[in-house]
Amino acid sequence: KKASAGRTARLGWARPTAREAAAAEAPYVPKQDRPDAAIPDGLRVVVVGAGISGLKAAGMLERVGAQVTVLEARDRTGGRIQTECLKGQDSVSVPVDLGASFICGTSTEPPVNPLYDFSLSMGFTTRPKHRDGELGNAWYDKEFQPLDRPAVAEAEAAYHQLLADMLVTGEKSSHELSISDVVASLEDKLTLGARDKELVCAYLSDLYVAPLDRLSMRGMVSTGYEGDHELVVGGYTQVVQALMDNRSTSKDKKNPLRDIRLKTRVTEVKLPALAPASVEVETESGEKQTIEADVILVTLPLGVLKKGSVAFTPPLPEYKQQAIKVLGMGTENRVAMLFPKTFWPEKPHFLRPVAGKYTFANLHALGKSNVLCAWVRPAFVPEVEEWTDEETLADVVGVLKRMFGDAFVEPLDYKVTRWTKEPYSCGSYSYVPVGARKSDYDAMALPVSGDEALDRKIARGGNVLDASVRLYFAGEATHIQDSYTVHGAYMSGKREAKKIMAYWREFGRNIVQNRKNSNKVA
Repeated sequence: KKASAGRTARLGWARPTAREAAAAEAPYVPKQDRPDAAIPDGLRVVVVGAGISGLKAAGMLERVGAQVTVLEARDRTGGRIQTECLKGQDSVSVPVDLGASFICGTSTEPPVNPLYDFSLSMGFTTRPKHRDGELGNAWYDKEFQPLDRPAVAEAEAAYHQLLADMLVTGEKSSHELSISDVVASLEDKLTLGARDKELVCAYLSDLYVAPLDRLSMRGMVSTGYEGDHELVVGGYTQVVQALMDNRSTSKDKKNPLRDIRLKTRVTEVKLPALAPASVEVETESGEKQTIEADVILVTLPLGVLKKGSVAFTPPLPEYKQQAIKVLGMGTENRVAMLFPKTFWPEKPHFLRPVAGKYTFANLHALGKSNVLCAWVRPAFVPEVEEWTDEETLADVVGVLKRMFGDAFVEPLDYKVTRWTKEPYSCGSYSYVPVGARKSDYDAMALPVSGDEALDRKIARGGNVLDASVRLYFAGEATHIQDSYTVHGAYMSGKREAKKIMAYWREFGRNIVQNRKNSNKVA
């Protein structure tokens, strides 16, 4: 891994030759998880949330014999992975991801991104996106007119220099410094003209999930897997389905997760001292139920935890409440459009106006014919989320007409996202705001016992193996090095499954015996 800043600024994403060179020497064979050692019988687990972390953990636990119940408030699995089909002419249907779209870091030089390994093992088709050069960008000025390639080359070079300087500065900067502060201090050294500065600022704005003045420079420095960011051409839902089928390779037989309950909203998580853990749920029909478990794994998005729509009894430890409070949840909204034909430049992967509400991802160049996707820039997300679908499309169409004039044609179908308003996500993914720290992600990951003294001990020294530690947490906002990525969520599910196995190997037999004794008394 290499140190880098930002979700797409992970150094190495622009190295398209790394995987090709490795493949030329010898075909890469994806690594597979080793089977986990057996655990005692009787483990009951409730997983709250059917996103990628919850499904990964549920599959691992079922394979060692646990009884796993996955609870999901939506009418679908996948969480912030959502693949929808745009309908075209002659029954043409094009799958488009409205949430997570890319596998971030796909080099086969060790260490290899485990989600990419999984994708290769399943035979999914991926295509790398480019962010610079002629294949990366077509640029447009403030009037939405095209800029000549030579006119932007210097600004793109300056952007890469600025990014490198940001990485160096970020590792030493104060937690109170924003990315915007650092950019302002470094920009003057680049001696750019006004137009080039606008171009660089637009480039940076498109990198992040929140406005630059909200993002901690130090907190957004991270480590990332090397290699390209690659689009899952058939849709990220393929990954979700493979996890639901509990398969590791395309050759494995389907062994579907046995108990996934959709439209089942968890309202409370209970962790009593002298009784089994449980969750209170409400079904679509309004029926209320209590589900007991030996262990509960919470995979709720940070945005949902911040909203407080799920109660915890007793309340979560202060350190975890503080982490939930200070970490940020950003939103990346899209307007995905399918057209009868392309009227835009077909090769560049991005069409970037230096001003305005949108940058455009050219999914046509990545294997999704005639699909163009408007990404709402962070500063405009609150405004655009208040509009209707029709108003949003009309605004995007207005920009495209200015960019392409009479060549523009109306879309055949479109989809609009509002991830902030989506009640079971409340945003797209997490970030470290000014004043917060990267270590807050570690606090998010720590398990909970419900006992104040023991939870303080856990906060001081990390994981503690104790029979009362029955509440675990997974999701991208619990993975300090790979937060705000799908592979971070995937790895966090694996991490927590292994913790739960270790817990059950240590205490399972006694817990099951106590349960039997209690049943006899009852």
